[in-house]
Amino acid sequence: TIVTGAGDETLRFWNVFPSAKSQ
Repeated sequence: TIVTGAGDETLRFWNVFPSAKSQ
């Protein structure tokens, strides 16, 4: 499992969708 890679991509993804992170 790539936690670092996935985490980095996820963080950038949430940066574009802050509303989703709120959920």
